[in-house]
Amino acid sequence: MGEWLLFSALGLVGLVLAIGWPIWALIVITALQLMPNLGIVDQLTGLHLVAGYGAIVALRLFIKPPPGKLGPSQLRLLAVLLIGLEVLSLAWAKEPLWALDGLFKYGKGIGFGWLLSLFLRRGRELTGLVYVTVAIAVLGTFITIYGVVVLGMHEGGAGLSDNSNGNAFFFMLALPLAYCLMRSAGDGWVRRLLVLVPPLLTVGIIATGSRSTMLAAALLWVLLLVKDRKSPALYAAIALGAAGVAIALPFMQENVERLSNLRQLTEQRVEEGSLAGRKALAVNGVLAFLERPLWGYGVQSGRLRVAELMYGLKKGTINARWLKSHTSGGRGDLHNSYLTLAVDVGFPGVALFCVIGWIALRELRRLGRGAVLLPSDLTALVRYLPAGVTALLFLLLFMNQLHSPLLWLVLLMPAMLANVLANEPVAEPVEEVMGRVQ
Repeated sequence: MGEWLLFSALGLVGLVLAIGWPIWALIVITALQLMPNLGIVDQLTGLHLVAGYGAIVALRLFIKPPPGKLGPSQLRLLAVLLIGLEVLSLAWAKEPLWALDGLFKYGKGIGFGWLLSLFLRRGRELTGLVYVTVAIAVLGTFITIYGVVVLGMHEGGAGLSDNSNGNAFFFMLALPLAYCLMRSAGDGWVRRLLVLVPPLLTVGIIATGSRSTMLAAALLWVLLLVKDRKSPALYAAIALGAAGVAIALPFMQENVERLSNLRQLTEQRVEEGSLAGRKALAVNGVLAFLERPLWGYGVQSGRLRVAELMYGLKKGTINARWLKSHTSGGRGDLHNSYLTLAVDVGFPGVALFCVIGWIALRELRRLGRGAVLLPSDLTALVRYLPAGVTALLFLLLFMNQLHSPLLWLVLLMPAMLANVLANEPVAEPVEEVMGRVQ
């Protein structure tokens, strides 16, 4: 009875929010997607209420769009083309229901990002989205660090997600957003507080034990150092991060040791969690792609063929039920977003995704070169987000996060920035605005 009343109350609140303030409702829905295993959020997601209200919000927005212009961007069209290609691949997928499950999972993440890129048109909305994302990442970092340091759980055993790689990916993508907030904040206690967030997220990444995310975080800090080497705030954040790592390191020794354990690469094992298993996935993933390079095996179906190659089984002998009972997490994750697209939808899919990443970087550079720029509180996104996108594209070599809403929020954020620029231009030279961010 209590749960029924709670869900009814949440449903009523969600309906009012969806009708009255659809953009903020979409931001709330996106926030819920970022913490899939946190108590009530887990139950809401399990009941598909999040996706259901996403559909209600989308319908409300299409019937009565928010006022304002739509900024030019090729990213929205490319995202639709990628979803269209995955829908088309259902025609040749081995198990249509398994493929539909993958399409729903990937489409949900892309759909939230696409809707925001289409209807989010105000600077305060984009700033609010960034603040909500970073705030949830901070919450997740505290949970993860507490789990490792206090509870003695290894490899990020506690977090907003039950997958340590998923937690690490979230922290990694929130890290550049947190840095942008820190650099754009004015003087005062808010800025001093925000200086603590990037180091905290970095310590959280180490707490997850994700080797690839540690490397991606190191790459991001190097890129920021090159871009922002004259900023005292950057060096303050680095110093705080180093101190935090030094304090937390004794509690995370096992997690850090995993980074240097490269001997697994020479072992003949196929366990998914080991480096040898990751190597086997990559090798057999390439072989599966070469078998059907043009169209692949269908959305979420390529991993079935990869598993057959890994375990030396005949083609067509592995199905979704076998994969669920023989692999970690029951998904047969390939731990590589590019390879996943390659075996699922062939060369057109992976090429389209690479074009999306390149266009995102190009649009950010274009916005940075414009004679009239965004409001001052968003100029940091234009300046520092390219470093975050670059580190993200590197990280996707080692993780399959195509279903993550945050991935598509970041990749489609240049389109949101273009919307804000189309509706809230300020007549200030780039040099003056960038000077304040400096």
